[in-house]
Amino acid sequence: MYVDISKPPPTLPAPNLTSVSSGVSLLPPLSRNGVGPGIIILTPDSEENLAIKHGVPSPLRKWGEEGYTVIEIQEKAIKSDKDVLKRAILALSQCEKCEPKGVVGLVGQFASFPKFDPG
Repeated sequence: MYVDISKPPPTLPAPNLTSVSSGVSLLPPLSRNGVGPGIIILTPDSEENLAIKHGVPSPLRKWGEEGYTVIEIQEKAIKSDKDVLKRAILALSQCEKCEPKGVVGLVGQFASFPKFDPG
């Protein structure tokens, strides 16, 4: 498929963040294509999940800009809901912007880990 380069490219979509449950958010891809593969990111608790600080986007926004359909699961949701991953996968499977279906990536990083004492 060829693109008509005599016309300007379509504008990038605005972030359309949807709350799946407490501490769990869904962000469709922030790419011109508008659809993308699913990814679940595990993040520390934050109220600024779409922020850009000092030119660096939050993990949720960064993966959305890379073309992924993103589910962000904050640490508080993992602690309070034993079925949070099941709900996240269900939300991705029901999202029309998530393609292909049935394939999901997982990325995790938490700032608070128990101290290791080699003793």
